[in-house]
Amino acid sequence: MTFTCGGISAVKELTIAGGRPADPTPAPYPVPRGVHAGAGGTSDGFDAKEIGLGAALVAGSVGTAYVISRRRAREDAG
Repeated sequence: MTFTCGGISAVKELTIAGGRPADPTPAPYPVPRGVHAGAGGTSDGFDAKEIGLGAALVAGSVGTAYVISRRRAREDAG
């Protein structure tokens, strides 16, 4: 078979193999042990200060969005 790429040609013999392996790997693969669960969910590794800061950021963004939406509603009314 002849291949051409970027103006350069090459000739290569191809052999197409068929068939299946004698001993295929079973799927799904067996798991050697159970999974690690119960690490505490989303609060694992966070202390109260970090959780409080995250809650304050979320509350601040929701409050800002509310104020901006109310301001635009008053401007549109009139």
